[in-house]
Amino acid sequence: MDPAAIQNAVEHFADFLLKYFIALAAVGAFAMAVIEAWKKLFDSRTRYHMQAVQRWIGIEGGRDFAAGALLRSAVTPPSPERAYAELIHLTTGTEPPRDDAAAQRLFAYGEAASRKLRIPRSAELALFSLELERMMGHIQDAGDSALKDPKRYPNLYRFLVWGAKASDIKDWSTQATAISPMGSRRGPRGKDGAFAVSLNEKPDRKKAADRANLYARLHDATKRKLDGFQLYTAYRWTNLNQLAANIIGAATLFGALLWAQFVSGKTMSCWTLLLFFVISLAGGALAPVAKDIVTALQKVKGRG
Repeated sequence: MDPAAIQNAVEHFADFLLKYFIALAAVGAFAMAVIEAWKKLFDSRTRYHMQAVQRWIGIEGGRDFAAGALLRSAVTPPSPERAYAELIHLTTGTEPPRDDAAAQRLFAYGEAASRKLRIPRSAELALFSLELERMMGHIQDAGDSALKDPKRYPNLYRFLVWGAKASDIKDWSTQATAISPMGSRRGPRGKDGAFAVSLNEKPDRKKAADRANLYARLHDATKRKLDGFQLYTAYRWTNLNQLAANIIGAATLFGALLWAQFVSGKTMSCWTLLLFFVISLAGGALAPVAKDIVTALQKVKGRG
């Protein structure tokens, strides 16, 4: 068999495919442009983040609290609305709700805002406009604050550590408020309301090590929960973007095929429509990666 003939056949086949994939690459670029314009016009990322966080704290959190019967019997489940309110307070600096009714209104406000055509420009929703990595950085900082002061942010604290050992959750809630920032145990309050610190008390290294291990276990539980949420949220966002690109690409290609058939003056049969539909589905799936295929085919031609 003549190697030159094989090379010539491969080059002709690559040239044949290149013409089609260049068109698909143009369709893919158009689809991505439409998606990006849609995101900017309708705050899609803000809306998605808002719904993801509320679903995580509200629906999924409530399901976790209901499922953990043994843990629920030892530790009071957090209020999803209060946990959400404490998170918003810690990440945006807005005034924390004073009661359950105010927390429920804040949660309902977020749900209503996510369904509007345009997201309101309010401070309570600023967190969700950030990119996922930056948003999770602020949520991580809020989680650290709740872990350091569980009495002040009890609902966010219990939400983030829910799933850890009940004894750890209860012990840290007690110990964290009994330890001063200097590491000494707090004494009684003075006239100014501040805690007196007993300087004569000798540090107990074993207790200090136990507290450090307890904090580390709860911090790891919090980190795993946040990492899991970030991983799933990013995965779902990528899949939604991919699905949108495939649908827009398929619709664009189907419209182009119909227009070409109409301009050529050829008859339109049911079989033709079915063929166009199948080609459009395949083209819509390949359009997002057509640019990479074009690059590979050009390399094949270049080697010739």
